[in-house]
Amino acid sequence: MSREKLTSAWSRTRPDPYSNKGARRATPGHAVPHFSAHLTLSATKRLHQRTPHTMDASARYLVFHGAMVLLFGLLLGGPYGRAINRKAAEHVIHAWRVAHASLPVGALLMLVIGALLSSTPAPDAIKWFVAASLIVSSYAFCVSLPLSAVVGHRGLASEGPFSAKVVYAGNVLGALTALAGSCGFVYAAFLAL
Repeated sequence: MSREKLTSAWSRTRPDPYSNKGARRATPGHAVPHFSAHLTLSATKRLHQRTPHTMDASARYLVFHGAMVLLFGLLLGGPYGRAINRKAAEHVIHAWRVAHASLPVGALLMLVIGALLSSTPAPDAIKWFVAASLIVSSYAFCVSLPLSAVVGHRGLASEGPFSAKVVYAGNVLGALTALAGSCGFVYAAFLAL
């Protein structure tokens, strides 16, 4: 039997779920109409006319960069394991542990906010502010956290050699932009109430 014959035979035996044909109408003899009588064709069409990109552009950028930071943070498990195996100093192992654990957590934050950002009624400027702030923050930490493990400076003060100042600047930039992006997202979430 050909494919066309099978398809037409199958379609004759099954009702079309997107049409109102065959739906029972409310009549005096039927107290409760059939459920499909309540579905309208326009409601069904709206469900199936969604575009593949229902996220705002700012949210898509946030999700993409969150995925990149997640990958980078997971790859830092290699240097972390190597530092453990070669019995490096405890502060070096701790710095690699912080880099390997913190970057994926920040990336997951970006993925979650990216998934929720489009559903807020905030203006596009606020959405782009949140996305840009979190992207800058994550890449600042992508520089400062591994660099702190390599150079041995924690970056908590601006004194010391140039590498310590770079780690400090990355930490400060990452913390301030993460705070700004979080405040922007709180505002966007407030508008959704």
